[in-house]
Formats: sequence, structure tokens, C-alpha cells
Amino acid sequence: ASARPPTRPVRQFASYADLEAVVPRDSMGNLDFAKAARDGIIHALPGPTADDKELPVLPYDVLIDPGIPNFEVVFPHETHTYWLRCDSCHPSIFQMKAGSTQMSMGEILQGKFCGRCHGTVAFPPHLGCPRCHTKLGG
Repeated sequence: ASARPPTRPVRQFASYADLEAVVPRDSMGNLDFAKAARDGIIHALPGPTADDKELPVLPYDVLIDPGIPNFEVVFPHETHTYWLRCDSCHPSIFQMKAGSTQMSMGEILQGKFCGRCHGTVAFPPHLGCPRCHTKLGG
């Protein structure tokens, strides 16, 4: 499994504005915390309490094919496991077997599935299309 780069924990920034000043932005102008973590700018904490154990980053991608050409999504576990534990999403939001959870963009935009985080604590799905649908460009 990939190792997390040793970097500055998020809580060491004096303010959100200080954090925002160093985190790169994606092609849509959203803060790209995953790139910041990969580039060693920030380091996600393993959980909300001091005794949470850090888990390895999982370099495992899942193809999500909605059946519409150029709208395929490659879900990057690596990016998400910088911030989340497996049990954050499995099995309460997503089943463990790839392809077994059926979802739609409408449901995501309503706050279900990926929308549980995207649109609240992660970039909004309606403003980050190319981040997920990579064939659209971005």
C-alpha cells in the first residue's frame, strides 16, 4: 500500500484562509485537497480523536460505468483513503463489491452516495465534473 507523505497536519494552520492560501485549485477553481496531500503540502489526520490509528492509503481504483460514453468514473480509493477509513463508506453507503451499488447523478446531487461528502466537506459535484468524469477534461 502507498505510504502517506510526512507533512504538516491540517490542524496546524492558524485559519482556513491560511490553509486555502497553500492548497492548489483544480481546473474548476475548487480546492484540491487530494493534490495537496499527494504533493506533501498537508497531511490528513487519521480520525477525529487523538487515539485514532492511521491506516494505509489504498491504491485501488474502481471503474464506475454509467453506460454513457465519456461519462465513466474511475473512483480513486487512494485519494479517499487519505481522509477516510474503510468503514466511513462501507457498507453503509457503498457495498463492498465493485458495481453492486446502483446510483445516479440525481441521487448524488441530492446528497446520497458520493453526495454525502461532495457538496458539504468536499468539492461540489455540480462544480467538479471533470474531477470524476475524467474523459470530459480537466
